[in-house]
Amino acid sequence: MNLKKHRDLVHSHPCVVSGLSPVALHHIDVKRKNHDLLTIPLYQVYHQGYLGIHTMGSKAWEKAYGTEYSLLVKFWKRLPYEYVEELKDRLRKDLEKRMSTHAGAGLAAILEG
Repeated sequence: MNLKKHRDLVHSHPCVVSGLSPVALHHIDVKRKNHDLLTIPLYQVYHQGYLGIHTMGSKAWEKAYGTEYSLLVKFWKRLPYEYVEELKDRLRKDLEKRMSTHAGAGLAAILEG
């Protein structure tokens, strides 16, 4: 799986919160180790604007719009099933190399589902 093609794919979709375009790619923070495959498309105002996750802080933002993981799942539902399965396989392999076994319950549940 080509990371640049994946970033381009995410960038081609509308915001997972509002449905607006253009979008910025938001990396979901997994124990402070970002991964290009764990990205969601966010309209600027929901990314770094006054309603943005980086402005409001994760807890307040997630209370208003949903967790980053729930939005990742919502985004993945837009993609072909086979692509998502390939994505999950790549993430499992990459995260095993980069992180301890405590990757977080949210991510583990997504990768198993």
